[in-house]
Amino acid sequence: MPLNIIVVGAGIGGLACAISLTRQGHHVELFEQSTFLNEIGAAIHLPPNGSRVLKGWGCDFDDLNYVYCNSITTYDKSGNFRFVAIATKDMHQKLNIRDEWLLTHRVDLHSTLRKLADTEPYGQNLNINLHSRVVWADSENAEILLEDGTRYRADLLIGADGVHVRFEATLRVPFWNDH
Repeated sequence: MPLNIIVVGAGIGGLACAISLTRQGHHVELFEQSTFLNEIGAAIHLPPNGSRVLKGWGCDFDDLNYVYCNSITTYDKSGNFRFVAIATKDMHQKLNIRDEWLLTHRVDLHSTLRKLADTEPYGQNLNINLHSRVVWADSENAEILLEDGTRYRADLLIGADGVHVRFEATLRVPFWNDH
């Protein structure tokens, strides 16, 4: 049975969530406070499981302006070396990994997801509301209030607004922790 779902935040996570849910037959109202004209960011990596999902959605990889990732050196929050993840094509073949590990710019990934959402084959199930700032959210009743006073209610509420999180107080869980 299709659900009516509200997704707050149309960044990478919110757009991906909305695309996936509409393809499962659900009705999604996506709310984003920006107008998509000021996206910023730096490089982001797409591990093989992520690039596989994008392929399955029909993503045009040329839009990503990607490069192949051969290794990533990771550090903990104090700057101490943790490990080097190696992902050469030879390594992928040995491990039978058929999808690529890519590096792209966050803006290119976001633009690609926006393009997928705009041309979504199940587009009648997806409504994107830009310049819609959520000022209050009730996660238990799946309800939001916009800055202009408009209320929306659904069967499920998903907070995907990242560092601008509006749901921390309603979830009673701190957004930032040591993990």
